Amino acid sequence: MADIETLSKALKNADAAAQKGVPGAAEDARKLAQAYKRMKSDQGGTGFMAQVNQGIAETAGGLVDWVNPFDEPHALNPFPEGTGSAQTGLESAMDATGIDRARGDPDGFWQGLGRGTGNAAGAMVPAGKAAQALRSTGGMVGTIADDAYQALSSWLGVTSEISAGALARAASEKAEQEGAPQWVQDAIGMVAGVGGASVPFMATRTPSAIGAKQAYKAGKRALAPYTNTGAREVARSRVQSLAGGEDRARELAGRIDPNEPFGLTPAQQTGDPNMIALEQAGARTDPNLGARLRDRSVDANANLQNAVTDLGGNVEDAQGFLGQLRKDVAKRMDSYVAWTRADAQSRRPKVRATESENSEIVADRIRDAEQSALTEEAVLWAAVPKTVTINAAESQAVAKQFVEGVPWAQANDVPGVVRQYLETPDQQSVEELHGLYSELRRVARSAMAGNDQSKNKARIANAVADAVLKDLGARDATSDVGRAINRAREFSAQLHETFDRGTVGRLLKRTLDGDEQINPQETLARSVGQRGIKAKVADEEIAHATKGSKDVRAAKADYLTERFNRTAFSAEGAFNPGRASEFMRDNKALLARYPKLRNTLRDAIDTQQTARRIEARIAERKARLEAPNASTGGAFVNATPGKAVDAILKAKTPAREARNIVRQARKDKTGAALDGVKAAFADRLIADSLRQIGSARQVVGQTLADRMDSPEMAVALRQVFSSGEMARLRRIRDAALKLDAARKQAPDIGSVSQAQPNRLIEFAVRIAAANHGAQLGKGAAGLQTAQMASGSARKMLNRLMNDKAEQLLLDAIEDPKLFQALLMEPKTIELRKPIRNRIAPYLVGADAGVESE
Repeated sequence: MADIETLSKALKNADAAAQKGVPGAAEDARKLAQAYKRMKSDQGGTGFMAQVNQGIAETAGGLVDWVNPFDEPHALNPFPEGTGSAQTGLESAMDATGIDRARGDPDGFWQGLGRGTGNAAGAMVPAGKAAQALRSTGGMVGTIADDAYQALSSWLGVTSEISAGALARAASEKAEQEGAPQWVQDAIGMVAGVGGASVPFMATRTPSAIGAKQAYKAGKRALAPYTNTGAREVARSRVQSLAGGEDRARELAGRIDPNEPFGLTPAQQTGDPNMIALEQAGARTDPNLGARLRDRSVDANANLQNAVTDLGGNVEDAQGFLGQLRKDVAKRMDSYVAWTRADAQSRRPKVRATESENSEIVADRIRDAEQSALTEEAVLWAAVPKTVTINAAESQAVAKQFVEGVPWAQANDVPGVVRQYLETPDQQSVEELHGLYSELRRVARSAMAGNDQSKNKARIANAVADAVLKDLGARDATSDVGRAINRAREFSAQLHETFDRGTVGRLLKRTLDGDEQINPQETLARSVGQRGIKAKVADEEIAHATKGSKDVRAAKADYLTERFNRTAFSAEGAFNPGRASEFMRDNKALLARYPKLRNTLRDAIDTQQTARRIEARIAERKARLEAPNASTGGAFVNATPGKAVDAILKAKTPAREARNIVRQARKDKTGAALDGVKAAFADRLIADSLRQIGSARQVVGQTLADRMDSPEMAVALRQVFSSGEMARLRRIRDAALKLDAARKQAPDIGSVSQAQPNRLIEFAVRIAAANHGAQLGKGAAGLQTAQMASGSARKMLNRLMNDKAEQLLLDAIEDPKLFQALLMEPKTIELRKPIRNRIAPYLVGADAGVESE
């Protein structure tokens, strides 16, 4: 014989196998259960009174345990270990005083009768005293308490209640022994209990004492599934429990906006997984609700897409405006280049005359200066006394020395006038000696200037001429004649130095025939037209000869300007900066004598170079401007509308490019261009975030968030959209993320309301239904009649729960205000009179609640 512990384990294994559907396991479990009950019963008393005593301990102690919230340890219990079970205490007391009680479940009709009698008796005193105390409270509680007190205050009521309890338990035990299902055992128990009431009217006056006491002791929660207000309490309790408590529920309620613009459901607005789970449970419970929620999700997603696109206008408007703006810029560039060219051309040095004209001016002024000098020289020589006789012995001695002393081979080097001079007397007039002096100087110049130069001949002529000056007293200025001669001679020497030598001498030199060797039109080319220092020296000599004539200076400056233009500019007017710089370098010394002209030429060069730089820079910019993809703006304008924003996002500095595009778009006073730029970004955000979900393409919130938060997009968005628009984008993103969460499978939370019929109230209603069935059977209390009435009562209970608590939750899934109210509503229920009238029959065991069924 197996011990009870082994039998208990075998029973558990059989139950587990039966739940898994193992064939034959259910029958094995039933038989093991019966054996276990019998063995448990054997461990204690098995007589009728032992069952009565155990029944009293169960009911009396159980009532105390039910109303005592501190019997077991929990988070809110001030007693860490709990106060302990009153039932266990009663059982221990009976054992200690030697009162016999059953240890196991009753077995058979007789033991069941004893256990039921004890159960009913154990409820009498607590229920009776409680009913008496509650009679004065009024309302439904007072009505229930009054009914209970009246029934329990009479011998007939007590006897009827005890007999009903005893027969109900005995009948159930008998049904169990016969292998009847649990619902049959319950039904037989209720029918037997009703049949045990010996007076028919007692059935309507006999409340379930346990139900009357416990229902209100438990609070309104026991009533909740069966009333409108109670259903609201069930719904409130359900959503607040799923939320994690009242505080958390209020927080979630604050997230719900009854006027939410995108069409999100209340649960989706909270973003809470359990609220989403409740919504999904509702969709599974009510297929119509599920279809509406799916349609609503698609509509909400479409609203989100529209909300993003509504932030902008048409991309084509931006592209058109920016494209025209670029064309206008190109035109302004062309105009600016033209203006720069014109300005540079206006600063090009102006020339008043041609080179030949300027050369002739200079040549004429040189000849005029020479003629003036010759006239002055003639005056000075005219002032010399010509008739005075002077002893010319020294000059003749020098002449004789050369005539007689030169080798025969050089005899021709002695000028003929020197030979002739030896044939004249020693005494000579001043006029004769001056004439001799001038001729000797001329011979010397001619000897050096001809093609067949004779330096020896020039030397002899100059030596005799110097001796003549000494005879005239001009060398030492010892006489008046000598001093006059010196003055004339000094001037003649300067004249000779100025006009007979250097640049001027070359310009004035004539051929043997008297013709000019240099054409006057070449005067400047053969003088200041040279390079480097030679040009500077030539300019100085001409200036000295012409005594700084303004005409000569202006002609030379004009000639230099003309040469500069010819060097720095082509025939077509194209500026050559290299050649211009070369001209300035080659003529640096000469231009130093013309600072104003030098500055003018430098300004011309700078202007031309500036114009060239501007033109090149603008040409480069214009090329980028007109090239389709050379710049961000060009790429934006020339791209297809759907890819226009790529020009900004792919740039090295998206923020700067976005800022530039926005700055340009703001020039459109209508605002269409800026709206178009926004549309480009909005369209890209939507396009990047769309995925095929079911039958529609929907925005994926996480993809949208990732795109918005990407570095290049984030910085560009802040340039394009205002702070208010960015806030709206973030709200759209958050709503899309909530839709993402709603599409995922939420945790399984069971049924929508998870409200089950309270066992105490259910038993009260079913006993009342069985009683009603017995009355319909005219006292026979047949099993069939009672079962029908009891089954009808269960259906009514289920429908009440579904039609109220569950339907309230289903409605709240689509109603934000209702959902918000359930989350925020405190744990209070006002039981209005219509609700009391509906619930009272269930509590007092009357049949009024099932008459309509």
